[in-house]
Amino acid sequence: MYDLPLLISFLWMGTAGILASQNRAEDTKLASQAGNDSSANHKPAKETIWASSLARAALLSLPFIGFWALEISQAPPEVRQFRILVTLGAVLPLGSLAFLRHELLDRERLRLLRASQESIDNLKRLQMQFVQSEKLASIGQLVGGAAHEINNPLTAILGYSELLAEDLSLGEKTRGLAEKIREQARRTKTLVNNLLSFARQVPSEQRSPVDINTIVNTSAQFRRFDLRGKNIRIEVQTGAGVPEVRADMNQLLQVFSNIINNAVYAMQEAGGGTLTVRTLFEKGNVVILFSDTGPGLRDPRLVFDPFYTTKPVGKGTGLGLSICYGLIQDQGGQISCYNRPEGGATFRIELPAVPSAFPFSPRSVVSPSRNNPAKIA
Repeated sequence: MYDLPLLISFLWMGTAGILASQNRAEDTKLASQAGNDSSANHKPAKETIWASSLARAALLSLPFIGFWALEISQAPPEVRQFRILVTLGAVLPLGSLAFLRHELLDRERLRLLRASQESIDNLKRLQMQFVQSEKLASIGQLVGGAAHEINNPLTAILGYSELLAEDLSLGEKTRGLAEKIREQARRTKTLVNNLLSFARQVPSEQRSPVDINTIVNTSAQFRRFDLRGKNIRIEVQTGAGVPEVRADMNQLLQVFSNIINNAVYAMQEAGGGTLTVRTLFEKGNVVILFSDTGPGLRDPRLVFDPFYTTKPVGKGTGLGLSICYGLIQDQGGQISCYNRPEGGATFRIELPAVPSAFPFSPRSVVSPSRNNPAKIA
């Protein structure tokens, strides 16, 4: 009477192993034939349930066999003791296998949960980038229409100022004023062309290799005279051997100037501070870091959204950083921002370096030059 249930339990365990082996081969076959009918896809799931059920039944039957051998069996005490020991000995490995299986399943579930969470986060980021692109497309159409309207009278101003500047019958002072009007009109026309380029109304200029260190120094020099007598400093730390990038110099100058102006405004509200601009070469990209000691960003996720601004009415339109975002994307780079733990905000710009301009010694370009930084007060 004892051998019969023991033999049945062995048969159950063997059947579970055979079904599991068949299911594994079936799963491999179905994985290579994705897209078949739903009935074929449900078959291995049913067989897996049967195999798992048989394995649980074999494990749960052991206590009943032990109870039967202890209380019901009429065999001699030595035989019953042997049967109980065999039953207990079978519980240990089978139970260990069951716990091991559940442990592996729990780990797999955790891995799938983490992968699902990462997929959801990536989907959210992709959705945010899509919304950002749609906003930039809408603002680009608005900017394009306004730039066209500005460009028409600006062309007339530029033409008449050139006529006055070249008219020898006028006095020297009058022609000097006309020359200044012409220069300012040309500068405004360049800005309008950049707006049109951002709005995709006209193709951008032919890009050429440019020196980032030179553009950074020039952008910082724009605020040199405005900061005299104020408790604000701009420190430029240019990395040695930073390679060139292929970009539009005017657009990069516009982006750097805009970020510097925002940092200066934030530090003015905080009563002063220091803006540190660093350039370095990192993983095939030229990195420009703008780090200030101001109050930081209220919400870094919304900084590049059009019309988002923390400035009072009349002091900001919320378009500057969104335009910078579009210009950097157009140059093939990336721009991001975050608040530093020690206080203040950091804007990070990455631009792909010109491959032919890569330095031979990476050690000379990873760390910026800190010994003699160019200080602009």
